[in-house]
Amino acid sequence: METYQILEKVSELERSLGRSVGNRIDALGPFLQWLEENGAQKGAVEVVEMPLYGCCIKATAAVSEGDLLFSIPQKLMLSVETARNSSIGTESSFHQL
Repeated sequence: METYQILEKVSELERSLGRSVGNRIDALGPFLQWLEENGAQKGAVEVVEMPLYGCCIKATAAVSEGDLLFSIPQKLMLSVETARNSSIGTESSFHQL
């Protein structure tokens, strides 16, 4: 629940800055392509849109302990530091998150 509340606050901040949040499912194709082009890997999972939950991860086959679900290179990960260095990080309301 805490993650959801943080994402809602980020979405509110984006709207207050005049940024369109848009339909996140529409952005998934380019985002997933960008991930792959930058070394991310995925196992037997796909990203789907589910009513009430939005974008979710769904297994496309049986998953066993130790199976690869995702492998994201550290250089692509969002951290407090990278967020603060982004255009949204300069907003004083960002620091309230």
